[in-house]
Amino acid sequence: MKKIIGFATEFYTLWEYSISPVYSGNEVVNGVGPQIVGYNHDYFYIKNISKDLNKVRELYPGVTIDECLRGVSRRTFRRFEKVEVSIDCFSFGQLEGQSISTSTNVWQLKRAMWLIPGQSGEPNRRRQVLARRRLIELGELVKYPHYITKHINVNWGKRDASGNLLPEDYQDVQHRVNYQTPKFVEIEESKKVAAERPYYFKDGERLTLSVKEVSRFGFDTMYGYTTVCVLQTPDGLELKYMGSNPPAFSDTEFTQIKATVKHKEYKGNKETHLQRIKIESVVLI
Repeated sequence: MKKIIGFATEFYTLWEYSISPVYSGNEVVNGVGPQIVGYNHDYFYIKNISKDLNKVRELYPGVTIDECLRGVSRRTFRRFEKVEVSIDCFSFGQLEGQSISTSTNVWQLKRAMWLIPGQSGEPNRRRQVLARRRLIELGELVKYPHYITKHINVNWGKRDASGNLLPEDYQDVQHRVNYQTPKFVEIEESKKVAAERPYYFKDGERLTLSVKEVSRFGFDTMYGYTTVCVLQTPDGLELKYMGSNPPAFSDTEFTQIKATVKHKEYKGNKETHLQRIKIESVVLI
């Protein structure tokens, strides 16, 4: 520690001063040790001296006088000096100062890329790129430049008298997202397949066919609980049943049924539904 003279109120004040580094943590993560992310400057109050600068110099020769130092009378205080960490490290947050390129924290990497709603990402473009590369290495992102979304581009320059943005300052802008999660890609590709899938059979046709159950789920409605059964024929056609009284389909053997065909569309996808199902027998395929 050393002594330094500054101000508390109107008096020149004597402080004891120390500086200590602040690290990003206390563990070695993936071979990378903690980095210095800043310094704590601690000032310990000793006493008020005088309002007379010449008298202060006479009483404490050799002690540095900092005219810009402003503390609080008779109180110890601390000031934090932030240090810009390496470009390969997170610049803030829980992992501040830790390496992006070796991180296994998927949430923090996605946050760095602005992929977490409501969370600020890394403002430095280089760090965003490093986070994206790491997510690709971990299998959490894949290149998928086929998805276009829309976002609002705001011109912050024009506001009304109340400080509100003017309507003409909002612009609907198309934005191409080049990388997505594998799950997102799987869903989008399945939507394409579903959209290209034709209707099966004739709408309203009563027919006999063999099906087995692939999956089953349900949801509550104002009319009660509705069950959705995804069915499959021996030649791979996907059909659906949706209703409150689902038949007992087998998921290992094909069942011969009679049913009425109903063509439906859900979120732009063509679906062939079966209604008024009557189970006849189990079919050995």
